[in-house]
Amino acid sequence: MKALAEFILRGRFQAFTVALLGNFFPVIGQAAVGLVSLSKGVTQGFWLFMWVSLPLVLMHYVSADNPLLITVSIASLGLMVVTAAMHKALASWQWTILTAVVASSLIALACGLLMQEHVEALISQVKQFLGEMSSGQNQTAVKLVMTQSMLLGLVAMILSVGSIISLMVSRWWQSLIQNPGGFQKEFHNFKIESKIAALLIVAIVLGMLLPKEHQFWVQMIALPLLLAGIALIHYAVSFQGLGGHWLVLLYVTLLLFGATIAVFIVVLAAVDSYLDLRSRLVEYKKP
Repeated sequence: MKALAEFILRGRFQAFTVALLGNFFPVIGQAAVGLVSLSKGVTQGFWLFMWVSLPLVLMHYVSADNPLLITVSIASLGLMVVTAAMHKALASWQWTILTAVVASSLIALACGLLMQEHVEALISQVKQFLGEMSSGQNQTAVKLVMTQSMLLGLVAMILSVGSIISLMVSRWWQSLIQNPGGFQKEFHNFKIESKIAALLIVAIVLGMLLPKEHQFWVQMIALPLLLAGIALIHYAVSFQGLGGHWLVLLYVTLLLFGATIAVFIVVLAAVDSYLDLRSRLVEYKKP
């Protein structure tokens, strides 16, 4: 990965090539834009985003894909410039992640307002696909899942998660070149301030009172706390000198038991915001 990062930073053509071809693979294209924005400045990252967007726009005119899909792809690259700019300015994962969540939500809502026809067309296509897959099963459930609010919430979730993971990869690449171990230290120390955590918890509780079609929006609100909780667990595993298999177990459990484990991690992050569990770990380990 260090070799790839060095290749991206070697010149504009190299960065453009990786960012463009990387769109056909998860994270790589976005991370390339993020790395350039972090290492060479937001202006350079913006121009890379613009140049990579041109082929994507041309693809829209020569393909029959829904324009909403191309828009989301371009927006995901633009988000990297925004989140990288925030991280460079404040060096804070809390505000970087909150920026990604807010910006992703605004993009999704803008798509709903400005691309209503294409949103409805995509909903119809997905409903048709799910209808064929369900083979006469509960059609009411399919309709509930494919409401406009659910689809836009899914778009916002994909954008936010994608941009956050990609920026973390960008920072990891940058640390490999400029500051080995720097990203790990940043991530291990990431936590949510108590006041922000309180606002997020209140918003999550209120969001749970909404109809099920808004579930992705509620999950978006919980995302900063979820990531903070994962960062705390990473820190604890490293501090206690435990093996990496514990982290593998964490992610496997999160995949298998989803919501239950996620709720536990969110609560853990909220508690950490008030009690600073890292300092308590240090005190506990003192002889």
